[in-house]
Amino acid sequence: MIQWRAPKDDGGTPITNYVVEKKDVKKPWEPWSVVSSSGTVTRAKVSRLEKGREYIVRVRAENKIGIGAPLESPPTIAKHMFNPPGPPGLPECSDITENAVTVSWSLPDYDGGSPISGYVVERREMTGKWIRVNKTPVLDLRYRVSGLFEGNTYEFRVFAENIAGISEPSLTSDPIKATRAITKPGPPGNLKLKDWSKSHADICWTKPTRDGGSPILGYVIEAQKSGTAQWDRINKDLVKMCAYRVPGLIEGLEYRIRIRATNKVGDSEPRELPQTILAKDILVPPEVVVDVSCRDSVTVRAGQIISLITRVKGRPDPEITWTKDARALARDKRTQMNNNYPLCELIINDAVRSDYGKYAVVAKNSSGQAQATILVNVLDTPGACQNIKVAYVTKKSCMVSWENPEDNGGTEITQYIIECRQPSQRGWTVVSNDCTKRLIKAPLTESCEYFFRVSAENKIGTGPPTETKTPVLAVDPIEKPGEPIDFHISEIGKTFCFLKWKKPDYDGGSRNLGYHIEKKPKEADEWERLHKGAIKETYFMADRCIENQIYQFRVQTKNEGGESNWVTTAEVMVKEQLVMPEIKIKLDGTLTVKAGDSIPIEATVTGKPQPDIKWTRDESTEEIKKGPRLQIESGADFSKLLITGARRTDSGKYAVTASNNAGTCSAHAKVIVLDRPGPIRDLKISGITNDRCHLAWEIPEDDGGCDIYNYIIEKCETKREVWSVHSNAVITNKAKVTRLIEGNEYMFRVRAENKMGSGPAVQSEAIVPPAPPTNLKVLDSTKSTVTLGWTKPVSDGGAPIIGYVVEMRAKGSVKKGEDGWKRCNVAAQLITCEFTVTSLDENLVYEFRVSAQNQVGMSVPCNLEGAVIPREILETPEIDLDANLKQGLTVRAGCPIRLCATIRGRPPPKVIWRRMGIDNVVRKGKVDIIDTMTFLVIPNSTRDESGKYCLTLQNPAGEKAVFVNVKVLDTPGPVMNLEATDIKQTSAMLSWSPPENNGGSDVTHYIVEKREIDRKTWATVKAEVALDKIPFKVNNLIPGTEYYFRVTAVNEYGSGVPKVTPTSYLASDPVSTYHVKITSTQTGQPQLIRDHIFFILASSHSHPVKFRIKLKILLLTIITPLEHFALALQAYLLFLECLKVEWEAEPSVFRPLFCGTSFQFGFRRQTLSLLSRLGFKLSFLLKHIVRAGPGDPESSLSYAAMGVGCRGIPMMHWVFFTHCVFVYPLIFNH
Repeated sequence: MIQWRAPKDDGGTPITNYVVEKKDVKKPWEPWSVVSSSGTVTRAKVSRLEKGREYIVRVRAENKIGIGAPLESPPTIAKHMFNPPGPPGLPECSDITENAVTVSWSLPDYDGGSPISGYVVERREMTGKWIRVNKTPVLDLRYRVSGLFEGNTYEFRVFAENIAGISEPSLTSDPIKATRAITKPGPPGNLKLKDWSKSHADICWTKPTRDGGSPILGYVIEAQKSGTAQWDRINKDLVKMCAYRVPGLIEGLEYRIRIRATNKVGDSEPRELPQTILAKDILVPPEVVVDVSCRDSVTVRAGQIISLITRVKGRPDPEITWTKDARALARDKRTQMNNNYPLCELIINDAVRSDYGKYAVVAKNSSGQAQATILVNVLDTPGACQNIKVAYVTKKSCMVSWENPEDNGGTEITQYIIECRQPSQRGWTVVSNDCTKRLIKAPLTESCEYFFRVSAENKIGTGPPTETKTPVLAVDPIEKPGEPIDFHISEIGKTFCFLKWKKPDYDGGSRNLGYHIEKKPKEADEWERLHKGAIKETYFMADRCIENQIYQFRVQTKNEGGESNWVTTAEVMVKEQLVMPEIKIKLDGTLTVKAGDSIPIEATVTGKPQPDIKWTRDESTEEIKKGPRLQIESGADFSKLLITGARRTDSGKYAVTASNNAGTCSAHAKVIVLDRPGPIRDLKISGITNDRCHLAWEIPEDDGGCDIYNYIIEKCETKREVWSVHSNAVITNKAKVTRLIEGNEYMFRVRAENKMGSGPAVQSEAIVPPAPPTNLKVLDSTKSTVTLGWTKPVSDGGAPIIGYVVEMRAKGSVKKGEDGWKRCNVAAQLITCEFTVTSLDENLVYEFRVSAQNQVGMSVPCNLEGAVIPREILETPEIDLDANLKQGLTVRAGCPIRLCATIRGRPPPKVIWRRMGIDNVVRKGKVDIIDTMTFLVIPNSTRDESGKYCLTLQNPAGEKAVFVNVKVLDTPGPVMNLEATDIKQTSAMLSWSPPENNGGSDVTHYIVEKREIDRKTWATVKAEVALDKIPFKVNNLIPGTEYYFRVTAVNEYGSGVPKVTPTSYLASDPVSTYHVKITSTQTGQPQLIRDHIFFILASSHSHPVKFRIKLKILLLTIITPLEHFALALQAYLLFLECLKVEWEAEPSVFRPLFCGTSFQFGFRRQTLSLLSRLGFKLSFLLKHIVRAGPGDPESSLSYAAMGVGCRGIPMMHWVFFTHCVFVYPLIFNH
């Protein structure tokens, strides 16, 4: 909408119209378009604008004269008259699940002047793009976003929308994770006791199977002492790991342990340790095991770390001590000792050469001690050489000598480096860098001075040098020569000695050397010269000696400068000597030659007299004989074997033996001749199809002395007989041959190849039917089945066996003209060497045979020796009890009892589980039989399930039984024989016997309680009655009050089943006994007839009583000598004549009354109270029916009547009736 005011000047005539025009600013070339050209109203609506474009609007006034000048508006962008709303409030997320969340927000602060028509919700993952969630705008201020992926983290934002458009997005919500609703976690799993002592216990467990949707924050450990119901928390802070050491245990107490898992919702249900923990130390002697990496020795280089690892066991934890060369080690900057049982580690950083030696670890505890040693070698450069000397200096050379370093650096010295320099020079010149001896001849320049230095070198490096302190001048000295070297007697005979020596290292500056030789018998004082002048050689034969005479010899060197000192031998007796032969073969390791080359083996031989030489091969004792290719040459001190044109068969172990009168000596040399490999073995063809087949073979027996590189496979069509190479790069002993032509017949050959060449080829043979199977026998038999077994054929005919055919026939049922054989395995191909023939008749005799089959055809059948009758094989039952049950089974009450065993027998035996006892019956439990296992499971065990259980197997072959002792740890059962005696007005003595079942644990004490007869609650007399306090006296009774008593046994598992006295007891003092005479009022001798009713009347008279009495029980005893006598009591009446009261007692159940039986007669109503000062007469009438039993008519029936139990109410006295027996004769008729 636009509006304007009328022009100030209307041109002298009224305005008739306003012309409104518009134009796009970005399209100046387009003409103005008319919006409105009629009307005199000063406002107009500009329509057909494109949103977002910039327009200019102009208005011109018109009168009847014409159109005036235009009025243009500033450029204006086309948009709604309303603005888009402001962004909604910060979104909040609630009700989060694994795939949905509810997003809510508040109204925008500004609606843009137009009502909000809806909201648009977007989501994104943390690193993703924003995705619109709702297709249509949401009218509500909340929206349920679905389709989330569990575990992903999301953010949300919201846009408000009105007629003007969409607002800016709201602030991004806090990130949320799509997870399930958070609940408490499940209990931890697999709680185990790893270790314990008198003060702590180590437990471990696994994480809960469900965490409730929130990470597990930790675990809470609780403990309960035995005998208490309170659980105490052990850890203040949550335990993060799945293991914990429970501290603070009190020695001797028993504990129960349980744990809970905790997340941010709360604690889980507890998981309790199956067994209780008794706080006590386990004593185990120490045991030290060296780690594999340190077992033989440890070698490190200088500067590296020495790590010695051992595993130490023992209870309590042993004290660990490390020593080096018997000296204890202490911690320092380089030495660390880590004792994390069972791992104990000694770490020495920056190892130095002085750290080498013998290390020992000693583990010691109260049960003993153990020790292990480890050798440590630290490799370093060698030390400095010692005692460097320069001697025998001439104008051209000198001799430099030295001694080995004190420390070789832990490894052998490989060489020495000798250097020299003139005093005017700073640099050193290498004389030799590969000298292996400690003596070297150094070249010099005449008239020059020299310094020398020597360094030792090993595989680690070069050690520090040792220098000469003064220079050496290179001139020829005039000196005496040095002494001869290695002067010795090399051979002794009957009359001679052969002397040898070496030239001296120093000739004194003259090469013109000579030697003087002298000898002296043992008894002589003077030396005798053995030659004239001087001799030039370094050996001399001293003959003309006397046999068995002792001599000494000496030699000296002579030149122009003089004579050296004498070198003398030890005393020696001149006689024939025996020297053990010695042989050394000039060969290191194994001699390897190629086929066609020569095999030279040379040995040095010593011994006196000269030994006989013998060459042998391998383990043979026969001497190798000379031949065209074999030559043997032997001398005084050597022997040589030479084989020309070596062949593969010449490989082996050659031995040379030297023998003389002193003994025998041998030496060996191994020779390997490399040649082409031998032929392959057992070439087989299998897997033949229309265009391919498989070849397989065994490697050659002889590989030519070296590894086989590959195999060469060739093929040939039988029609063409032309061989072509299929492959020359097969590296395994099997191959697949492809691209064969269907219908063609092929031959194959294979040869092995090594670095010496290819061996002979082996050609495949024609495929024929296989040989018959072998060793056919019956493996098993029943009434309707027979199981056969056999072994594979000796030959498969050149192709793999594809199956076997089993046939049978009933003996005697073969029709004429038929062989009667019937195939058994018709359903599928039989590939195993075993088959069960079914549906047999136990009354018939059968014959069986088996044939093998390959791709060509069937083999000759292998017949079973003898006919077979199907019959059941009987096997005696056998029981293999679980190893854990052989020593018995102990469980806690409430835990299941599981007994299992492996059973065998044919036919399958009958399984009977019994609990040995009164009736030998398992009253509670479930018996299962699964395959060859039988189980007895009693879900909730009690003390009554303790005892010996018997598993019995029965079948026609026999019976077998085993026993298992089961102990259920429970509270005790009821005590036995509980009664009260010595009752007085304020006390009573209780006595009882221990419970028959103590619950698997000794009774520790008893709980005694009492209850007044008119009360329901029990009062504790004493909570802990010791075992030695029985009988127990109950005090503080109220006189005249009637009490029940009960006793409960207690063991380490709790209180047992209480036992209540069978009757109540009145707290009163005892009184004297009243005598009652019972007489029979019956006269005559009635006849007893079957089913006849008869009556017996007896009466008694008491003394006068001064107090009220109560009658409770009357006891009658029937005595008869008849063996088969029986009466049935139908009813009885009791008469109290003193009060003229007739009182009918409670009728008795019809039951047989045998001889010698006692009967108690109770009363139907409340106990009768009576008071008689003159005495009373008690009468009773028995009504009997004769029911059974032949007897002797002359025998009599005896009755004994006894009154029991009369109590005085006011005076608290008891009145007892004495026992009186009366005989009433009866005649019994049939």
